[in-house]
Amino acid sequence: MCYLCEISPNIDAWLKTHVALILPMAGAVYRAGGNVLALANDKETLNLMARAFKESLDVLRANHIPVLPPAAMIYAWIPAPLLVNLFRRVLRTKSVQVAFSHGDHARPEVRLLSEQMSSLIRKTSVPTPALDKLFSVL
Repeated sequence: MCYLCEISPNIDAWLKTHVALILPMAGAVYRAGGNVLALANDKETLNLMARAFKESLDVLRANHIPVLPPAAMIYAWIPAPLLVNLFRRVLRTKSVQVAFSHGDHARPEVRLLSEQMSSLIRKTSVPTPALDKLFSVL
């Protein structure tokens, strides 16, 4: 497996973008009982995750945090039904299944990150019903 690397001039924004996109997926995986393949077949939770992705990016922008890398903004532009189809395919890949195989061990970290994201949410007037629902299972 090959990973491309580049230096980010704003690593804080890059990391916040990463967290903003990982948290909805982690919440969805936990909601599916930790089973990534079950999540791939759970249309309701996939829809919730797609909405949560969009909400999390809205929160970053409302806090004047640039979405980095800029390509991550694709999640804000793609209609939710297309995101659901994308997520369904991605969740069936071996690399994503391996990435989320440590989910139960990562719960303390995910909870801490969700608390930090929640503090960004509270600084805005952005409604986050999907994020709130996924955060409730963390």
